[in-house]
Amino acid sequence: MAVRTQKLLILLHKDEGASPSGTVRWLNMRSWCQSHYHIQAPKRMFYKRPPAKIGICHQDL
Repeated sequence: MAVRTQKLLILLHKDEGASPSGTVRWLNMRSWCQSHYHIQAPKRMFYKRPPAKIGICHQDL
């Protein structure tokens, strides 16, 4: 019995940034990816923090 996994690509973007383009063309060259999602996140998701603070910051989400 073969086991198959579904491979998803999640692309995280800043919410105030420009809309992404060319994703489908880029993905067509990568047969391993069955699906993809573009997610716009608030600016605070992109700040560098020490690992101990990451859990504290995201508990409130």
